[in-house]
Amino acid sequence: MAKSKTKQKKTHKASAGQSTRQLIIDALIKTAYSDGIAKVTIQKVADEAGIAFGTVRYQFNQKEIDLTLEAIRHVVNSAYSYLDRWLYEKRASSKIDPVVHYAEGMWNWVELYPKEASLLCYFYYLNSTANRPKPDHDEILAHSILRIESLIHEGQGRKMYSESVDANLSAKTIHSLILGVALIVGTTGNKGYHTSLRRIGLEVIRGVLESRVVQPKSS
Repeated sequence: MAKSKTKQKKTHKASAGQSTRQLIIDALIKTAYSDGIAKVTIQKVADEAGIAFGTVRYQFNQKEIDLTLEAIRHVVNSAYSYLDRWLYEKRASSKIDPVVHYAEGMWNWVELYPKEASLLCYFYYLNSTANRPKPDHDEILAHSILRIESLIHEGQGRKMYSESVDANLSAKTIHSLILGVALIVGTTGNKGYHTSLRRIGLEVIRGVLESRVVQPKSS
């Protein structure tokens, strides 16, 4: 008798403490990483999560909630949680260099969580090329820059960074630099190249914080 070639459908149940919504978000992140964000469909997400198409539509009604945006928010919060722990450990164990350690922590997170990082890099790339990012996107971008700006102020208060540095402008420059390095780290497997690129990135960041790098004025 010929063996059945019917493809078995994945079936998952949300584990303790994991909601159906989280299961769906995790499935979207995995699908975007394996297939590319442009090829993600609700059906693919449902298949990856092992749940019905209708369940995804029920949890994320397209007219009210953007599933991709919800996944991006989850990824951003995941990165911030990691960075907060990273900076806490740095403050407890050594002399903190707020912005430099923030950049190092972000690049570490990219290497540790490539699936999540790929979605985050896509989001920032999309908004860097968009003429008018969506209001929800603006909120995420502004918060990211504000975090770096607050670290610059902390460093200035500690007399570590030049007081003449424009914190907001420098935060935008450093934010773009961190993401540029993160994008390359997240898409290449050469560890030696990662190390060299990270070292160069940190030198440029230090140059910005010491007023040695000329930055374009905000329009």
